[in-house]
Amino acid sequence: MSSDTAPTKQSSDPATEPHSDDLPPALSAMWRLCRLGYTHEPRLVVFAVILTLCQAIPDALFALWLKVLADAVEASLRKAGESPWHLGRLDLRQEQDAVRFIGSLTP
Repeated sequence: MSSDTAPTKQSSDPATEPHSDDLPPALSAMWRLCRLGYTHEPRLVVFAVILTLCQAIPDALFALWLKVLADAVEASLRKAGESPWHLGRLDLRQEQDAVRFIGSLTP
């Protein structure tokens, strides 16, 4: 008896398949998507862009505040003449901590 069996379809594993290069470049595809969105909902796209930009403002203000605070501390230490003593004390503590750590590693 001859059996005519249909060829079995092999399961394709996405990890073993070669990547297809027929996808459009990412930047042009994103630009096309933004244009499409703007043609259908211009106010929503403008609102989303403004909201995204406003989201970065608190981070920028916090970084600016830290810079101003650090400059003020540095200026006050320099004015008081304590900067070399203070920094030398920190270096000595770090050195002592390093020596203790290395000593704890050896049996």
